[in-house]
Amino acid sequence: SLLSVAIVTSTFSPIQVAQYGLACRVSQILLMPWNSGMQILIPSLAQIGKNRDNSDILHQIRQITGFVFLSIIAIAAGFLLIGYPVMNFFFDAFNKQAFYISLVFVFGNIVFAYFGIGDQALIATNRHRKAQNITVISTGFALAGFLLCIWVQADVIYIAVIMMMSMLVRQIWSEVAFYKFTGIRTRLA
Repeated sequence: SLLSVAIVTSTFSPIQVAQYGLACRVSQILLMPWNSGMQILIPSLAQIGKNRDNSDILHQIRQITGFVFLSIIAIAAGFLLIGYPVMNFFFDAFNKQAFYISLVFVFGNIVFAYFGIGDQALIATNRHRKAQNITVISTGFALAGFLLCIWVQADVIYIAVIMMMSMLVRQIWSEVAFYKFTGIRTRLA
């Protein structure tokens, strides 16, 4: 998130900022399949509640979230196998610390993808206020965690952990809210 990058930039050394920035880029690559899947699913999600039978939409959600999850797993596996040597070759700042920060984002994004499309599903089904409230509250907790890290002078990897925890809380909470609204689960299992 831009908030975490702004906090890292204003608080940590240039090397730590570079490490965190590279890890954020790895995270963005991991989320490319998720973002693409959302573009496919949003029109279908908007139809929920308009039709009595949502079985076709449910089938499409399962197919696309499954494909997105497997795509993220494949990208993560590739990163785990060759990410460190490749990134270390191209970027001097990419050392073991940056790799560990990247691992936080990799595993966090795998869990994020597992829990499906809750926040986007809420927005697509006109539950904007609920999605907004969830985002504001989870971002508020993240900000409090960031400020705590600054106060105790924690390492930059803790910013990454808090960032991922905030995303996961938002995603899981949104999935539960969407399930309560529609009876449809967007997570894989």
